[in-house]
Amino acid sequence: MSEWKSQKPIYIFCPSCGDKAWISESHEFHSENSNVDSVNIGGVHVIKDFVDQHEEQQLVQMIDTRKPWVPSQEGRRKQDYGPKVSFLKKKVAVGNFGGFPCFAVSLFERMSNEHPELLLDFVPVEFCLLEYTPERGSYIRPHYDDMWIWGDRLITVNLLSDTALRLTREFKIPPYEIIIKMPARSLIVIRGEARYDWHHSINRYDIKSRRIAMTWREFSDEIIKDEEHRDFVTEVFQLANQVDEASA
Repeated sequence: MSEWKSQKPIYIFCPSCGDKAWISESHEFHSENSNVDSVNIGGVHVIKDFVDQHEEQQLVQMIDTRKPWVPSQEGRRKQDYGPKVSFLKKKVAVGNFGGFPCFAVSLFERMSNEHPELLLDFVPVEFCLLEYTPERGSYIRPHYDDMWIWGDRLITVNLLSDTALRLTREFKIPPYEIIIKMPARSLIVIRGEARYDWHHSINRYDIKSRRIAMTWREFSDEIIKDEEHRDFVTEVFQLANQVDEASA
């Protein structure tokens, strides 16, 4: 397994500032020292304590009992709800997609109602659960989420433990790294610049205890407008309105 630690300057995203990352994490320091070294980063939204501890435990219980975990890459385990996609071949199929589990539907409805400014017109077409543990050395290498099929916004609810999402440029230009702290029970939306211009990753040494990431994705405008995939898109939209009875 590969493991890396950045040798680049590190800036920490400040949710209170909204579009800046700083060499210091304290927002009070930012307010009093606006001339201190910082960098701009657009398209990152972190909402702390979106779920409370009781709701978190209920979600984890439902996740662990409704569907079996299956091994994934880089020490992770996963549960997938959505169409089958071959990213390299740009092939898609509805497969056995039968809708989303009830807890994913109700949680998404709540976040849409509470944060319409972030989720306007977002139609979930994939719901993915990823489990990370230090015992398995779980991590995810720097990557872009696929841009052919998935749209602008990536929505994640982080459960059980704090971790950090790291943003890096593919060719190390500019030569620095941005860290987005993701507290347990927080809601994170990545879009725009952060989605398309930066690789994102989670390092093994940022996983201190079990972590579950709940992620919702939307279709890209490209595939929605593609005549070749019109029937596929229509069917997935219809199925996305259903509750997966097997996991209800």
